[in-house]
Amino acid sequence: MSFISNEKGKHYADICLLNTDMRHKTIIRLSIILLSILIFAGCEVSQCTCFCSDYEAKELILNDTIDLKYRELYCDPAYAIRLSFDSISDSRCPIGASCFWEGNASIKFIVTDKRDSVDTFRLNTFGGYHSDTLVGGLRYELIDLLPYPEIGKDYSLDDYTVQVLISD
Repeated sequence: MSFISNEKGKHYADICLLNTDMRHKTIIRLSIILLSILIFAGCEVSQCTCFCSDYEAKELILNDTIDLKYRELYCDPAYAIRLSFDSISDSRCPIGASCFWEGNASIKFIVTDKRDSVDTFRLNTFGGYHSDTLVGGLRYELIDLLPYPEIGKDYSLDDYTVQVLISD
């Protein structure tokens, strides 16, 4: 290896090696800083309320009755859950009909958590079946299903409103 010296006796090759070593250390430091920023930014994202803002959802207020329509989504960022329903089986005795029992309506609910894990359950209007349940530490209680059936009227899922109380 040839060395070129300046008048003060310092070798340019040594200086070049020092500069290269400093560049490597600087790159390593910047990489560590960038990695740290990404890690901490990731923690903030998982703790933010963006779980609900990613969806067109209404705010789910615990300990209050909500009116849930078909294709509506309620969301609670604190518990990181989304609530909806996807089907109704309504065999309640229509207004104006003579029935030997009151009948039952069964609503299938869907609860999705932040990991997109899905729980489904059914709640019923008839007292002999489950009208409440516990899922993920929250109690879901069916209050009512509207409208009540009438003779001669057909209802689509869009016509129904499910009244449900969610409490902790």
